[in-house]
Amino acid sequence: MSLYRKYRPQTLAEVIGQPHITETLQCAVEQDRIAHAYLFAGTRGTGKTSIARILAKILLIRHIEDAAKKEHILTSLRNGTMVDLLEIDAASNRGIDDIRDIIEKIQFPPIMGNAKVYIIDEVHMLTKEAFNALLKTLEEPPSHAYFLLATTELWKIPDTIQSRCQRFAFNKLKEEDIISQLSHIATQEELSCDETALRAIAVHANGGMRDAITLLDQLRSEKHITEDMVQKRLGTGEHTDAQHMVDILDTGDSQAIINHMHTMEQAARPMEHLLRDVLTVLRKQLHAETEQGKDSHTTLQRIGTLLSTLRAVRTSPLPTLTVETAFLSLCKAQVHTSPLTAPVQPAQKQRKQAQQAAPIQQSSICSLAEIQKHWEHIVHKISPASVRMSLKNGQLTSLKNNVLTITFSSAFHKEKSSSVEAVHTLQTLLQNGLSHPIQVQCILQETATPDKEAVVDLVEAATEVF
Repeated sequence: MSLYRKYRPQTLAEVIGQPHITETLQCAVEQDRIAHAYLFAGTRGTGKTSIARILAKILLIRHIEDAAKKEHILTSLRNGTMVDLLEIDAASNRGIDDIRDIIEKIQFPPIMGNAKVYIIDEVHMLTKEAFNALLKTLEEPPSHAYFLLATTELWKIPDTIQSRCQRFAFNKLKEEDIISQLSHIATQEELSCDETALRAIAVHANGGMRDAITLLDQLRSEKHITEDMVQKRLGTGEHTDAQHMVDILDTGDSQAIINHMHTMEQAARPMEHLLRDVLTVLRKQLHAETEQGKDSHTTLQRIGTLLSTLRAVRTSPLPTLTVETAFLSLCKAQVHTSPLTAPVQPAQKQRKQAQQAAPIQQSSICSLAEIQKHWEHIVHKISPASVRMSLKNGQLTSLKNNVLTITFSSAFHKEKSSSVEAVHTLQTLLQNGLSHPIQVQCILQETATPDKEAVVDLVEAATEVF
């Protein structure tokens, strides 16, 4: 038996890290005020299904005084033969026919216990028609029927469904809680582990107990578990890898980026793990800059770009190239300093620089005027429509050293247009249309103010990582 199944909590008191939920449910049980529909929402491995099964067990045996009958029900639950408990994976049974089958059978009274309990995991995967079919039953369920719904994506659940359930938000588990449970399991299983190894497992689990115990299970064949073993099993490097990447970005050395990416590729380092580690370093850097009152525009720009890349790399056929392109674009942005962070120069020095830059622009194969002439036609080919609309809100302000600068008055449109995919597509279209390689940089004008929608977009993306 796997460690996670062996050490799955069997009572509400055994659940770790969710006291605001277990205490409320325990009071509801003691006062006999259990609702007919619950919605458990949270990230994976935080105890949603475990609590649903515990609550189902309580419902099935409550008000049964016959000890033999109660033991028979508990045995059926352990063996998975309890006919009054139906656990459904909505990812595989998401259609209206599956829900109709439940609705037809729910009217019949329970066979073994005093209730019929339906656990629907990943309920957000149900189709719109299936949700509509379930709606009436949730509103007026039979007295013996109970629904326990679990989801990792609450925002996909219709409001009409949410309003008919008691909703509980599951928190990510604290690292110390995970380490404590791993230490307990290691003691029970007589496993020899370094504390640093357990901490590395807890950090990687990102608040999910199941992932942490599963990883410990993979390593239990070792005589002594060390942090180095954990890192090798995960395919991750040390913290210095991510910090080194951030240091390279600060120098703007494109060749160093390529060399470091080659090293990561040779070490078979998963690109998603590398991005997460770099984002963790940048997050700490952002906190430090905020506390010290320093300008954090560059750090925010890097976080926004890498969050977009993290979403893209999960479906990319060439994840290494996707990540490498993102880092190189950030490296280019470091070389061409944003007007928001560049020091203000005297007018005489600016005129001198303009005179020095003029011959370069004149010798260019294409000019800003030529790009403006074809701009509407080029932007029309961009997809999706949201990026196309954002680009239309930008202004072509300069073309120097074959770098096209697009200025935005809206932070939201600037972030949309400066994603790795958008910049790569735009540069390809410019090269194909003008027969000349042109780099693109998107900047925010000094008078611009952050858009509320841009902040929301960044926060939603950040929750997937942190």
